[in-house]
This record gives sequence, structure tokens and C-alpha cells, in this order.
Amino acid sequence: MPMADAVPAISIADLSFQFSNNTRSFSLKISSFKIEKGERVALVGPSGSGKSTLLGLICGVLSPLDGSVCVLGHHLEKMSGRERDRFRANTIGVIFQQFNLLPYLSVLDNVVLALEFSKHRHLSISNKQSKAEKLLTFLGLGEAEMRHQKASQLSVGQQQRVAAARAFVGEPPLIIADEPTSALDQDRQAEFLETLFSQQKANDATLLMVTHDLTVAKQFDRVLDLRDICDLSKNQVAGS
Repeated sequence: MPMADAVPAISIADLSFQFSNNTRSFSLKISSFKIEKGERVALVGPSGSGKSTLLGLICGVLSPLDGSVCVLGHHLEKMSGRERDRFRANTIGVIFQQFNLLPYLSVLDNVVLALEFSKHRHLSISNKQSKAEKLLTFLGLGEAEMRHQKASQLSVGQQQRVAAARAFVGEPPLIIADEPTSALDQDRQAEFLETLFSQQKANDATLLMVTHDLTVAKQFDRVLDLRDICDLSKNQVAGS
């Protein structure tokens, strides 16, 4: 096996993060945390324990006070804010809890937009619109009328599938999902997870997803409880 393949998708060491203002404080300390390439990992833990904060650190949206956050062999703590933004656009597909679609854009334009921020993902596709249409068709949104419908006119389930297509377009090697199934009923959860896993496998990507639902979590390769890698006893909850 080539040495590059031995590099974990995510590796964190001696991490320390702190947030505080006049009314609340929050700290996150992780001595060691690792996800191998190709793994499907579900991250669980109490509300307000720091799961979304950890995702923010892995995506480079937040910066640690100390320690190392290494994603796909790149040390984010050594990058400038602009370099982290570029790295995230090129290598990480994010599915947000609230989807974060632009309501005035069409379904197709919301998906293609992800490629506009990444030179790497943009150049990897000969026809970005064709690739986006193929993903939407796979996700059950392939009709021309649906592709050109505004995001604001979609149901919650449809918005979620558009968000998934946006995350996967351009085949980023890492997918981060923050509770994307929380607004779905059981049948739609199962359908979404089937789609998520099939796309992850087809792209040979790594998947890290936050969930509160242990039934959902058990369908992953590994379930990681934040309490097993982080001391939460001194935290004053500021957010999830």
C-alpha cells in the first residue's frame, strides 16, 4: 500500500479550543482522535457538548488555541483563513443541518454553485451542469421542471436531497454532515442514508456525520461518542 494511503482522513492531537463572552464559556479539549480514509463514522453526544464545534474545527471554520487538526494530510492550524477556505472548498462536501440552500436559486444552480468556489472541483468535471443533473437524477430530482424549481418551493425532504447533491458534486474526498436526518421521518431517514452511503461508496469518500439518533448511528461503520475522546465535565454549554 502506498504511504499516502496510510495517512488518516482526519487526525487530531492535543487539541484545545475555547469560546467565552460575558454570559457563557465553552471549552473543548481532545488528546487524540482519528478517522481513516473511507470510514463512515457517526458522532454522537449530549446536546451542547461540542459536536458541531468539532465539525467546525475539522472544516477549518474554527481555529484551535493549541494542538493539531490534520485533514487529508494537511495541517489546518498552519494555514491562514483564506487557505483554509480554499482547502474546504476543494476537498470537503458539507451537508448542513438547515441545508443552507439559496432560496432564490434553482435546484440545479444550488448544486452547481458548489463548483464555483473550488478551482479543483470545477476543473475535475468536463461539464459541471451535466454532472449536477446526473446527481439530481440519482437523488430523484431529475425532471427538468424540478431542476429549475426554486429551492424555496421545495419540501424539506427535497431540500435535503439538493443539499446532499451539492455536497457530493465534484467528488470531494471528505463529507461532513451535521444532523441532516433530524427533520425527516423514519422512512425518509432510511432513504436518505441509503443515498448518502451509496454516493460515499461510489466516490470512495470518508463520511463523518453528527446525529442524536442511535438507530441512525448504528448503521455506520463506527459510532464515536464525544465523551469518549473529550472531557466534558468542566464545560459550560454554549452550543452543540
